[in-house]
Amino acid sequence: MPRRRKTPLSKTTIHRVGVFQPLNQSFPSTPNHSSQSLMNQPLLTDDLDRQFETASITEMDESSCLRNELSYFFLSSLERWKQSGDISYTMVVQFLKLVIVTSQLLLFGSLSSTRISYGERAELSFKHMYLLDWDPQYETLPYPPSTGIYSVYSREQLYSSVGFALREFNATELTSLNGYSFTEAGRSVRVCTAQFEPSAASLSDSDAVKVCRNLDLVNISKSALIDGDHTKRLLDSRGLSVDFARFQSLSLYFSLNSPPIHHTDWDMSVECFQFDIEITFDNSGQTGQVMVRLQSSVLEILCSAQHSGESGASSIQSFPGVSGTAPVLRRVVHLVVDLMAFNVALVSLGLCIASISHAVRLWKRTRHFFAAHYGMQLTGVFFEFVNPWLFLVLKSDALIIAGSISKLVHNRNILEAYRELSYLLGLGTLLVWISVLRYAEFSSQTHLLLRTIKRSVPGLLRFCACALILYFAFVLSAWVILGPFNVKFRTFTSSLECLFSLINGDDMYVTFSIIDRTKGLGIFLFSRIFLYTFITLFIYAVLNIFVTIIFEAYEDVKDNDDDDKHSPLWHFISQNKPPRLSVETQVDDCGMARANSRCETPEPAAPSALSRQHSPAPPEAPPAATSCARHDDKAECTGHGC
Repeated sequence: MPRRRKTPLSKTTIHRVGVFQPLNQSFPSTPNHSSQSLMNQPLLTDDLDRQFETASITEMDESSCLRNELSYFFLSSLERWKQSGDISYTMVVQFLKLVIVTSQLLLFGSLSSTRISYGERAELSFKHMYLLDWDPQYETLPYPPSTGIYSVYSREQLYSSVGFALREFNATELTSLNGYSFTEAGRSVRVCTAQFEPSAASLSDSDAVKVCRNLDLVNISKSALIDGDHTKRLLDSRGLSVDFARFQSLSLYFSLNSPPIHHTDWDMSVECFQFDIEITFDNSGQTGQVMVRLQSSVLEILCSAQHSGESGASSIQSFPGVSGTAPVLRRVVHLVVDLMAFNVALVSLGLCIASISHAVRLWKRTRHFFAAHYGMQLTGVFFEFVNPWLFLVLKSDALIIAGSISKLVHNRNILEAYRELSYLLGLGTLLVWISVLRYAEFSSQTHLLLRTIKRSVPGLLRFCACALILYFAFVLSAWVILGPFNVKFRTFTSSLECLFSLINGDDMYVTFSIIDRTKGLGIFLFSRIFLYTFITLFIYAVLNIFVTIIFEAYEDVKDNDDDDKHSPLWHFISQNKPPRLSVETQVDDCGMARANSRCETPEPAAPSALSRQHSPAPPEAPPAATSCARHDDKAECTGHGC
């Protein structure tokens, strides 16, 4: 097949041709004119078309360089790897961070859930041991309550309950099934009373006078706590008299040590804990109902610590199979994983900041180029350059770094900072998993899902702004009108939650049945009309409109998937794409594109006015040359016999 002669391009010669190079060769260096294929490409507008007529070779080089750089910048990580073989280290770090952070959360969650469950079961056993007449019915969920709140209603019940708690604590080592032991040989109990000032105008906590005394039960006879009267005389003798006209609360504080706990999980560790127990008789409401609460906090201690028993010197070492050392293996594993999570989050944070910095510089450079060459202010494209996903990655990295540092600090006792760690690590891992969705754009279906969510958010926010006004109107009315007759509407928060549960279809019949005819015909009829109206309006109208907005966004995205690519920026970038030839193309050693087709010699193209003024006439092409031009994304072969 005859070949076209490779005509060198003069320094001042401008041909109306596009410049294309493969991305793995063109970015980021300036295009090499001697190795480029000459193919016609579409321009942006008529104005830009006229500017290219009079453009200098330097401007063409700058335009081509920026176009190639933008094309490479907007490629996905997978496309970059396919075209240029470049591996996205950011993507590798993100997936590595996902694995490490998830492992960190699983270790933390398994450890904390085991300890929290152990602490809850131990607290339940303490309630059975130290609370007088405790019943398993009090252990049910708050709603629906099978019984009332555990409380005392007379002075005799109050002192009897205090004496019962002190007696049972004194006999813990003899009665406990778990083998709890005292932390002190004296079996000390701290008793505190809080009473309002006689002249206080308001009954607030700041006006209460608190008096505390330590009672060593070893030095107190059992007969001193045998009943309520003896307990009252004991408290009065220690300066803990209660004036029930000013009585706010009475609290008992004591501690116990657990026996060695043998875990059966992966590390087979042995742990020991200290329980700080608080029993509170709360009369802050001054209604005659003194509510009784028992709370316990768990603190991990070394199993080599001495536990004082009846002899005052019994040791944990007396338990068989206990080495007296801390679970070293578990701590080492947690330490290694926490350090890895900290380091990978720090690297991810640095890469993310570098990506944002590079994107901002390229955005400024592109705006300046469009303003200088085309007189166009490129607006509304900032988030085309700076991906919003990067800010999500920044937040997740900050949370993971803070959580890892906090976990390293509290490595010996994670329960001390359980709440802070759960927030930091839980939210950090949540954001890490969500940020990985950015790579789901490789799939058309998942990309469609993300675009649907993005498109529907503005409409949903506008709709929810109106729906929430209507919802809070119903909440306020239900709280004020139905609250005195229905426990589910007793507070504003419970009213908010109850109406939301009704939208989901929960406990409808119970909500209706609580208010019956015995509460009055007026409130009975009003509750029915109110609930029927709310349920009908929100379930059949509001929810359906909510779903319709999402469906419309989905249809809009599916039908107009490429609308975002019609901006001047994307028109400019699209000039760098090669023509879609219908014939097979190859590239020879000099980088010139040739077509394996049946085309014959074309007529030589007339040079432009600018090239006639500044350069000699180009040499004539040999008679066997071929030419392919691109018109409207179609390859057209010109020449004799085409």
